[in-house]
Amino acid sequence: MSLQQHVAKRQKTTENVPIVNFVYKGRPKINIPAGVSHVTTSQRVRKIKEEYFLYCRTLRFLSIGQSVQEIERSAFQGCTYLTTVELQEGIKIISSGAFRGCTSLLEIDVPKTVETIERDGFQGCAALKHVRCHYDEGLLDDIGDRAFMNCSSLVDVTLPQEVTYFGEEVFKNCTSLCAVAWPECEHIPSDTFKGCTSLVGVEIPVIDGLYIAESAFTGCAHLINIWVPAYYSRPSDLFSFFIFLSCERMMIPGEDGQDRFVNRLQRIRDRYTNLPVHMVCYYSSLATVEELVEVFNTENALKEENIQDCHGLTPFHVVAASANLRIDLFQCLVDHYPIEVLERKDKNGQMMMEYLIEHKSSHAVPLVKLAIQKLAMDRFNMQRLGQSKEAELLRRFELIRSDNDTVTRMEHFDSFKKFARYCVMTATTSLIELALWKMKMNRGQKEDLEADDTSRTDCRCQCGADIVIGNVFGYLCKSRSDLFSDGHDERYSTSAVC
Repeated sequence: MSLQQHVAKRQKTTENVPIVNFVYKGRPKINIPAGVSHVTTSQRVRKIKEEYFLYCRTLRFLSIGQSVQEIERSAFQGCTYLTTVELQEGIKIISSGAFRGCTSLLEIDVPKTVETIERDGFQGCAALKHVRCHYDEGLLDDIGDRAFMNCSSLVDVTLPQEVTYFGEEVFKNCTSLCAVAWPECEHIPSDTFKGCTSLVGVEIPVIDGLYIAESAFTGCAHLINIWVPAYYSRPSDLFSFFIFLSCERMMIPGEDGQDRFVNRLQRIRDRYTNLPVHMVCYYSSLATVEELVEVFNTENALKEENIQDCHGLTPFHVVAASANLRIDLFQCLVDHYPIEVLERKDKNGQMMMEYLIEHKSSHAVPLVKLAIQKLAMDRFNMQRLGQSKEAELLRRFELIRSDNDTVTRMEHFDSFKKFARYCVMTATTSLIELALWKMKMNRGQKEDLEADDTSRTDCRCQCGADIVIGNVFGYLCKSRSDLFSDGHDERYSTSAVC
């Protein structure tokens, strides 16, 4: 059973359980009623005492009022049915293990008054998908060791720029985390992103003296969108170029031995030199459309040699692998680049669309749809498709939704892609057949053919279309490298089209 199914089963199990309300007033734990499901706090409470609701497995809803300034150690640890937590402004400290092991908690909005999330604060919250902090106005300054470790469903995390201290292993084993915008913190500690197997992008600000621990990105095999303009390593870190040792997507075919790691580090430092469009897209959390347009107005922005970086990434790839999936920046790129740039592959053979489809954030879907409209819908003359094909194409397009999980999103996208390819191929084969039929008619007896329906039918059947299309169809499918003609599908075979 998947984690999502497990959480859904728990929610369904508790639907008919009676609601038992409890107002926390800071009194001894003995006053907690049996089966408590909903907890709120009194206006006079300043702290929630340590271990007060420890392993309270009936608790489902928690609302903490403005008067509360601190949630003490392990206050809600092991509340495995807790799905909703509302934190009001006023709280300053989330102490160690406060919500550790709350395996049904789905999301958390951190108030701007929070200054510290101590070690293990949300460790093991396996269903937690979204962590939202105030990017510009928040007071959050300190995130302790393992604060979000083993949050295997975590997709989006917004970190305030003001964070100055990170403990170790903060996001370790967050296997669904795709991209992060790192704050202006000078230290990326050991094992910060270790085991983040879905991580493709990390936006790192330009910081003098940035230190990256050697094991910070261990196991981040898919990491590709990262730029480190300058950083230092401690004297003992003689092999600092091994920082990105396990980042397999950064490998360039043909490089062997130790040189490939040294070269990889050098490429990361130099990758966006003289690529201003890439640079603006990389800093998507800070960039504006006006800045991007200004860059496009420079002399060399659209030159062929500036479209892809050393890893083959186009600006479309960079946006698709970023923490802030900005549709306004994406639209600006679509307006300035020719359509074929959307279909270019990086040196790992990945198109921009594949990065978007694999991105677990729901914010990827509007960009997917915009790309589809540019790549497919705008190419088709919808009226010529016929009413039934047009309706089916639009139906499959609408199935790609923000509420889809990544697997379902991929399935719906593949379904749309295959049907779009089928539409292209039926239109192509119809044109070939008509052209061959016309050639056959022009060779003789044109007047007889026009007067005799039987002769016309015989001519059409004998024009050679079945042979030509049968031989050409597979070639057409395999020779086209664009997104909607990248292979042969048996369900839409030659016989089906002909």
